[in-house]
Amino acid sequence: MISWITPDLACCSMHDDFPNGVKVFSVLDLKDGWNDPFLIYLKAKRILPYLLQLNKVVLFCHAGLSRSPGIAALLMAYLNKTTWDEAYQRYIKPTVPRSFVNMDFRDACIEALKILEACPKKCAYCTSPIEEWEEVCELCWNLKK
Repeated sequence: MISWITPDLACCSMHDDFPNGVKVFSVLDLKDGWNDPFLIYLKAKRILPYLLQLNKVVLFCHAGLSRSPGIAALLMAYLNKTTWDEAYQRYIKPTVPRSFVNMDFRDACIEALKILEACPKKCAYCTSPIEEWEEVCELCWNLKK
């Protein structure tokens, strides 16, 4: 069952049917435990431009109860300038009540949030975080081609 956290962000299991007209991101490549926070940061950095350009985004993992809600909490924390724990309690638990994010995954997401928040620049088109050497985010770069 797809759980809409906001009108533009949802998480679900890999067994759910994805609605038409959404951008789907898999988080199956992340472990349900500790991950290198930089890998989580890169995943979030790739998803954020879609959310910032008002596209509907669906995140999925195996069961839709740990990794996808964990990444959703990371995105909500970044967008709302709050902590991961506050975003999880405010946005994820009410909409995905069965979610239970692995504590090591949570800790890695918190470290990834610090990396996101430390990004020195924002994309001129969508305001997503970019590195000092980047001119625009990946999505805007591809749209400009």
